[in-house]
Amino acid sequence: MNSTIELIDLDRDESETLTLVYPDEASSAEGKLSILSPLGSELLGRRVGESVTLHLLQRETRKRVQKVAFQPERVGAFNL
Repeated sequence: MNSTIELIDLDRDESETLTLVYPDEASSAEGKLSILSPLGSELLGRRVGESVTLHLLQRETRKRVQKVAFQPERVGAFNL
């Protein structure tokens, strides 16, 4: 939870930064993605370089994990 991930959209060659959060904290305007969303659940446990393919709104979307910018557990921040 609260991990911040930089993704590359492999079809549009654009990057985006998202933070994985619980559903009640989700806000697309703030870049906060629910772990229960289709993309959020696909990203759980992914590592840098791994890709995901989703079928959303009748089209295929491919994204690759470019960077894990922040991971609370890695820095001992267990209370976030």
